[in-house]
Amino acid sequence: MNKIPTPEIFLKDIENHTMTINNDNGVYRSLSFSNKGSFNLAFQIITWDGYLAISGDMGSYVFRRRQDMFKFFRNEELGINPGYWGEKVEAECRRDKVYEFDEEGTAEYLQEYLDNMIENGYSEEEYEKAKEDLEDNGLLEPQSEYDFITSAERSDYLGDNWELRVEAMQKKHSYRFIWCCYAIVWAIQQYDKHQSELLEDK
Repeated sequence: MNKIPTPEIFLKDIENHTMTINNDNGVYRSLSFSNKGSFNLAFQIITWDGYLAISGDMGSYVFRRRQDMFKFFRNEELGINPGYWGEKVEAECRRDKVYEFDEEGTAEYLQEYLDNMIENGYSEEEYEKAKEDLEDNGLLEPQSEYDFITSAERSDYLGDNWELRVEAMQKKHSYRFIWCCYAIVWAIQQYDKHQSELLEDK
């Protein structure tokens, strides 16, 4: 899986999706999107007073912000704001969180910490000892969260430095959360297009 979905990747994923309107009554809406009914990358959006929920193959998230959540997410350019929108999440999947462990970011944090040790008052001996320990345990290379925790527990340096271990564990927005952000904006675009066509037909 790619590190982060781009608008191009998302649009490729849903290029054959169509919309089904299950309910459309003011802020109470239920929209389904799929490729001929296939569950693969299918999703549903439900809104009610003050809330929007997205669920499907790429995870489930519930947002809360304003009465009509379509007004909150509406964007003509498929633009997203995952940092701000993530703050409005009321519920998330057990397996598809808003944030996930950042393998590269964690390794980079420890490398930067090591690079700044002398400047921060540590002796050359302390620096060399830390460097050898972190390198020997693979902590300066990207690894999974499980492997990082295992390596950190095995490390003499991090094993005795719980505060640094916690600080080093960087987070990033998950692939699925970013994908669902794009899905919400795109879905609202399809809904708006449908509503506009209905007006034109009258």
